[in-house]
This record gives sequence, C-alpha cells and structure tokens, in this order.
Amino acid sequence: MKMKLFLILATLQILIGIVTALECYWCSWSSATDDMASCKDPFTTPEAISVKNCIGSSGCLKSVAMMNDTETIMRGCSTEQECSSETCTGETCNYCCTDNRCNSAGAMTFNLPIMLISPILMLVSMMM
Repeated sequence: MKMKLFLILATLQILIGIVTALECYWCSWSSATDDMASCKDPFTTPEAISVKNCIGSSGCLKSVAMMNDTETIMRGCSTEQECSSETCTGETCNYCCTDNRCNSAGAMTFNLPIMLISPILMLVSMMM
C-alpha cells in the first residue's frame, strides 16, 4: 500500500512537471514579405501567435536580424548554446529569457505545492 501510494505521488509529480514546461511564442516575420505581421515589433497582438511547449529547452528566444535591408524576427524555444548570453554578432541579435511567453516576454519549473504536499502525504501514509 505504501509503495503504491509513493509510485502514484511520484508519477503525479512528474506529470505536473511536464505540464509546467516552458511555453514560448513561436513565429517568424520578414519585412520582405510582411507575412505573419503580428510577429514583428512592436509585439502588440500575442494572442494571434502560436505558443509552443518547449520541453527540454533552456528558455525562449527572440532573434532579430538585418541583412540587405531586410529585417527578420524569429521567436521560439532556445538552446543553452543560443542563450549562454545575450549576443549581437554582426547583424543578428539574440535576446533570451526564461519565463513563460517571455519572448514577447524557464526551463521546466517545479510545482511548489506538490513538492511540499508529497512528503506530508508520505508521512501520513506511513502512519496508517
């Protein structure tokens, strides 16, 4: 009985962790075509942009590039390499952040209530 309860709690905690994985806006825009204009700056209509669940990502990324008089903006999930620091190299700048939808505005977060309740439930189950 105790082991069964422990396994249920551990599984619940893992599933809640997956549900709370980082969310980032996911879109790209180019001044050459002006497709997906809601993705460009200023970012005033985030409700028109898709959101991606970035499991395993270290953060969200907004990349701005200017090449041959064409501006391009890309928003999405970032890798640790892309976001080791905010960088501007040549005509491309990467802006990184670690909160949900922060690339308008990390990493997987833990759920504090579950982390606190789990040991208490374990103790209660051991006393039964």
